[in-house]
Amino acid sequence: MKIKLISTLLFVLLLAGCAAWTPVKYAANKVCEASPVRQAVLAEEFDKATFPHSIRVHCDVQEQ
Repeated sequence: MKIKLISTLLFVLLLAGCAAWTPVKYAANKVCEASPVRQAVLAEEFDKATFPHSIRVHCDVQEQ
């Protein structure tokens, strides 16, 4: 009984993390694909949307 309860809670926690990860990945990809001017605008929009927290995306470019 306890194992089923623990397994269910663990499963729910894992699903909640995946659901939160998708919008963050989408937003980070949009920021990294944007021009530097647009990145500054997006940073301001993120600040307004997440106040009092602040989110910053740092894009590392890999050149081939």
